[in-house]
Amino acid sequence: MRKIAVIYSACIVLLFFLPILLVKEKFIQSVQKIENVSEIKVLITETNEVSTMSLDEYIMGVLIGEMPVTYELEALKAQAVVARTYTLNKLKNAKRFA
Repeated sequence: MRKIAVIYSACIVLLFFLPILLVKEKFIQSVQKIENVSEIKVLITETNEVSTMSLDEYIMGVLIGEMPVTYELEALKAQAVVARTYTLNKLKNAKRFA
């Protein structure tokens, strides 16, 4: 009975950790590729021009467009994290970026 419990436990552990081990390297490469983004290209629709700017400048522009500067500092920080995460996720999943 104890042997069956050990085998069952080992199978559960393998089923849980095996997928993690298989995708870990690809995930790490993907994260490193995205973290190296320092500049992005943005289409200015009013003038139909493409502008290159740093990621920080872009996030600042997003914050200005989405929230008044009179909001609490912590709310602005949270929005900056959300905007940066969203932007990097869009860049990661863009077909041209890969």
